[in-house]
Amino acid sequence: MRIKGWLFLVKGGSVALDCFARESLEKMIEHRALELAQEIVMKTSHTMHLENQEIDKTAIDNAIRKRAEKIKNELPKSLWN
Repeated sequence: MRIKGWLFLVKGGSVALDCFARESLEKMIEHRALELAQEIVMKTSHTMHLENQEIDKTAIDNAIRKRAEKIKNELPKSLWN
């Protein structure tokens, strides 16, 4: 009886760790996708600024958000570089 309870606790603990690991991975992907999106959008924004074609901060923020979402959905190799 005692062993079954211990195994249950171990199994329950591994499920909890699995959920924690999955959540951490999702947050890591989200964070890295946002970083990569910012790099891409800000390079483009800088080039546009040099050509006197600046866009406002709201448009930049929207572009970063959309790019990050696309990166999260596609999970390109560049996400981990």
